[in-house]
Amino acid sequence: MVLIDDLDRCLPDTAIETLEAVRLFVFTSRTAFVVAADEAMIEYAVRKHFPDLPDTTGPQTYARNYLEKLIQVPFRIPALGDTETRIYVTLLLVGAELGDSDPAFNALIGVARERLKRPWTSGALDSASVRAALGAKASRANNALALSDQIGPILASGTKGNPRQIKRFLNTLVLRQRTAEARGFGDDVKLPVLAKLMLAERFIPRLFDQIAAAAAAAPDGKCPDLAALEAAATATEDDKPKAKASKPGGKDGEAAKAAPKLEAVKTTESALLGEWLSSPVIKAWATVPTIIGEEDLRPYLFVAKDRKDYFGAASVLGHLAAVVEQLFGGKLAVQGLEADLKRLAPPEAAQVFEAVRGRIVGADAIETEPPGTAGLAVLVKAHPTLQGELVDFLEPLPRDRLGPWVCVGWEGVLKEGEAVQRFDRLLQTWGKEGGAMLRAAANGVLRTRLGGR
Repeated sequence: MVLIDDLDRCLPDTAIETLEAVRLFVFTSRTAFVVAADEAMIEYAVRKHFPDLPDTTGPQTYARNYLEKLIQVPFRIPALGDTETRIYVTLLLVGAELGDSDPAFNALIGVARERLKRPWTSGALDSASVRAALGAKASRANNALALSDQIGPILASGTKGNPRQIKRFLNTLVLRQRTAEARGFGDDVKLPVLAKLMLAERFIPRLFDQIAAAAAAAPDGKCPDLAALEAAATATEDDKPKAKASKPGGKDGEAAKAAPKLEAVKTTESALLGEWLSSPVIKAWATVPTIIGEEDLRPYLFVAKDRKDYFGAASVLGHLAAVVEQLFGGKLAVQGLEADLKRLAPPEAAQVFEAVRGRIVGADAIETEPPGTAGLAVLVKAHPTLQGELVDFLEPLPRDRLGPWVCVGWEGVLKEGEAVQRFDRLLQTWGKEGGAMLRAAANGVLRTRLGGR
């Protein structure tokens, strides 16, 4: 017997060459070949290998016929159903907790095998069978049982019962939890909450991105629309407003006038919530028992940074991100922002200043006036308490590459005594140690400033 595994992972030409070699020996006495492969990928390899088939023999038909003539006994491994998935999830999570070599875990595997003999009647592993198998260690499997009940159905549907994808999902789940523990915020990450978020990340990525963006920008890390979605998706008929039935009445026995219909009063929905509620897939996800709308989701997003960093400048700044972008506009445009900038609270102004400063320094283009510099000037003019921070920004700029632009434009911005003195000393330094153009500009400004005093 010759076993050939993972043939679908080979390049198309290699896969066909292997099958052609098998065909040469397929009628050899007392010989059998077992080929394990993704049927669709092998059909693709056949079509790619024979691209110039006549119109009367389509590539799809030829690929199918090719395999049917070669593979005498096809066997397609059935996908895991709901019960099998829940048992598999439970075993993987308990194994991660206890270790694969633990005797109690091996006893649980034996129980699982018995149940899998007739999954249509036995059902998933329950707490009683887990306690009987694990004994004193049963308490360590509580999370595994709860998770398998909660995410099993959606995981089975989303992965189409593919064990490899299920295991990959759970490996990532456990890895992220342990990453949180290693980083010191393991207590902030609850496994059921992480699992529900990861279901969205894996199967409804647009929903996950929307939740993540809202939570990362919120001061408390919560997504109000998510809480409303879960409430709406899990509402029962008893929770919904009903019209009162009309009662017969009147002295003459005539039916009383029908009571006016009571219309359900709709709460104000955001566009995002409306989009979510219109999707059956999203509503099904929202019904997963773990409620996460009231959770601070920032720790969970942090451990998901391997996918995307939701804590970049825009996320941290929240509504101030738009202000930062405006300060990178043209000089005339930013001059008109002073009145709006004055409305910022001092901590907000400092946050905007730091964001603009960071982008200017990060661009590392200081030979000519970099975008954002005029915006910084207007911001400091609106918030004079930032004058010291402005000089802090100017002092470390590399003098050998610094252009003459840096010497001018600060007259109406730097007014406070200490900031003015620091800037004068900086001009003196530039006049001695800078490039030729910077030295000339700095000395010229110094003469003008000293002459005017």
